[in-house]
Amino acid sequence: QVVLAPCPIPSLGPMPAARWATRKAKIQDGVLHAAGDGGSLRPGDISPVPSKEPPKVGQPSLPDGPGTVSIAAIATARDAALRPRPGSTLRQGLALLPGFRVSRKTSGQRGEVEFVPNIGTAAGGAREEVLVRFGDDPEDLASLAWVPSRELQVLDASTGRATERADVQAYRHALQAIDLAKGGLSAAEIAAKLGRAEAWVRQKVAVGDASKLQKPRGLEWWDPEGFCDVTYLRRYAQEVGLYEQIVQDIDWEQDKVWRVRKDEGSSDWHLRTVKECPGFPGKGFCGRSLQKVPDSTHQIGPQDRRQANRTRPHADWACQLAGSVTTKCLKLARAGPIVEPYWWCPRCQWYACDACVEAMPDKATSKQVAHWQPGECPCLDALVLDMARDFCLPNPLQSNYTVKMNWYPDALSRVSPHRHDNWTLLLSLGAPRVLTVDRARVLMEDGDVILFGTQSHGVPEMPSCLGGRLSLVFMFAPNIAVGEAAGARAAARPEARSRRGCEARACGEPSCGIEEALEASVRALCDLGFLAEEAAVALRATDGDVEQAAALLFAEAS
Repeated sequence: QVVLAPCPIPSLGPMPAARWATRKAKIQDGVLHAAGDGGSLRPGDISPVPSKEPPKVGQPSLPDGPGTVSIAAIATARDAALRPRPGSTLRQGLALLPGFRVSRKTSGQRGEVEFVPNIGTAAGGAREEVLVRFGDDPEDLASLAWVPSRELQVLDASTGRATERADVQAYRHALQAIDLAKGGLSAAEIAAKLGRAEAWVRQKVAVGDASKLQKPRGLEWWDPEGFCDVTYLRRYAQEVGLYEQIVQDIDWEQDKVWRVRKDEGSSDWHLRTVKECPGFPGKGFCGRSLQKVPDSTHQIGPQDRRQANRTRPHADWACQLAGSVTTKCLKLARAGPIVEPYWWCPRCQWYACDACVEAMPDKATSKQVAHWQPGECPCLDALVLDMARDFCLPNPLQSNYTVKMNWYPDALSRVSPHRHDNWTLLLSLGAPRVLTVDRARVLMEDGDVILFGTQSHGVPEMPSCLGGRLSLVFMFAPNIAVGEAAGARAAARPEARSRRGCEARACGEPSCGIEEALEASVRALCDLGFLAEEAAVALRATDGDVEQAAALLFAEAS
């Protein structure tokens, strides 16, 4: 937060009350966009500066101070305060932000800050590394590089940009304001913490119930509890040969394209795979997604749809797959009653019954996937247990949450941007690849870890990538202890951030007891005559229940 010394700011003259009320509402609700400014300015970014002139008649004062303050004047004053002298080095009072134009002192390369990790501050008081995009092509992912902040010179600090949409940030801050107020913080304390005006904070706190806040576009169906501050750790598990060993030991399978479908009129949702229209013989492959008729659900996620399709069922069609994929076809000819549900392609007028579509292959993605199975890869088992311990995650053998891996074998493997209600802790191994998090592009190198929540995320193609990459993903319900543990590890000394090296723990326990629980459960099953590998797999399948695991093993043996 930058506080400008009092200085006269010229008035724009009288302003009609209606126009002033509109501007005041915009100030309280969202973000001020200054003309010619590449970024955005929130009311809390700069303390209001009183004008020497009294307010004009019909022109109320701003909530946080009297006087007439021009938005353009505020932006100009802010830029003058933030913009360093050409060629000056990064000073302690100026925090690097995405969008800042910088140059590298050693080589003179010029670039733009792409991502500033939330990693606390080092002993020297400056952030250690930031991600910079060098060159003039904003789409060139190969130009991204991590650079020590001490090697950077700030050329232009007026080009800062947000890494998330303004309406999403305002909604997230409103949720935080309500929670902090319930925790006993005053409006002034909340405003300082969020970088918002006190009037804005008071307005949101007065709502009282987070469910009464209007959700941003695209987040209507997502749980507000899923928001999480992004925390980034560099080189947590950078170990030679770890990536290659896991890829070799794991039994991978082709991933499918999944879509989240929500039942209209309720909060229930489910996942559905995508089936592609093959088109008619002699006319080429179509590839469009088949639509279900009738369908009481609508898609959320990529290409959100606000309501279910209204296509009316009819019987004037015959299954195009009759006899080719299954013997249980339900519509061999046009003659006959209506069969529901069925699938069709509106473009090709191609129809198929539900039984035949179910037998069709699902649309595949360009990546491989596998769920963690204890005993399949010993080095992976140790890594999973270490991460669960270091980040205070629940025991993965006893708690029902997802631990899986995504493998991107080459540079063209990708996944489209999407969201989850849950929190995600992700470890990247192998070649550097870009992970998009909202509007930020983060170059994840071997051993880097990131924690995020409902933020949109994806992995774009990266032609410059020369190898494969896998991500170890923990997906779990929002857990404050995990966020605190990640923050404590990120703020620790560099040598203490890595795997098995953190001295600061947020969960208050030297160990979460996972290793002991695993060894005891496996040992109990081994005493019954089963192999350790078989016991570990059975425990994973039964969420760590020893009795159920034993019953499963006995059933398989018989």
